[in-house]
Amino acid sequence: MILYFFILIRLYFILLYLRYYNFYYYFFYISLKLYKLRIKNYCINIFYLNFFFISDIMINLKTPIYSDDVKDLKVGDVISITGTIYTARDQAHKRIVEDGEPFSLDGQVIFHAGPIIKEEANDNYEVIAIGPTTSMRMNPYETDVIKKGVRVIIGKGGMDENVRQALIDNEAIYTVATGGCAALYVDAVLKTKDVTWLDLGIPEAMWELEVESFGPLIVAMDSKGNSLYD
Repeated sequence: MILYFFILIRLYFILLYLRYYNFYYYFFYISLKLYKLRIKNYCINIFYLNFFFISDIMINLKTPIYSDDVKDLKVGDVISITGTIYTARDQAHKRIVEDGEPFSLDGQVIFHAGPIIKEEANDNYEVIAIGPTTSMRMNPYETDVIKKGVRVIIGKGGMDENVRQALIDNEAIYTVATGGCAALYVDAVLKTKDVTWLDLGIPEAMWELEVESFGPLIVAMDSKGNSLYD
């Protein structure tokens, strides 16, 4: 990890010299290669992405998001989300599939997360921390959820071949958030707008969150069948 830090610092100063020649792409390419070597579950990576001007090439998507918005994105692209996202873990996914969605999922963003929530006065809620849940738990249900119109999924760890095919068939993408950074991602949450299925418990309920530039999120599985995990 320390070696990784010094490599990036060295690259940063080189890029300062070459910044007018648009060499930031090469820095990011190298960073992604290190990411694929599994140097990824550290909050410091979020610091790198912002400090080294990766925000210059980050694509901000505004909800609702449809196929035309994501079909040209490819593995390795970095995005952020502005608008509304919904948290949903395995119990919420199961209920969506078995009982039907509680509202239209067309154009919505699903985040595999169980946030830490603080209940305040007048039935208001504050998000204290929010980070990704391992996405493989949602494998049995995700294909059906994607078919309902979800075009962006946020999670970690990748998903199975059935989900890969569903992303292709429905022109959707799967993105990864950095694990272990729940207290950092919460800075992008403006407010809690609503909650559905609170009977499942706070972590399993579907929380409707208003966010601004929620990210960085790396496209790990695109709509062409490519995967960062291959």
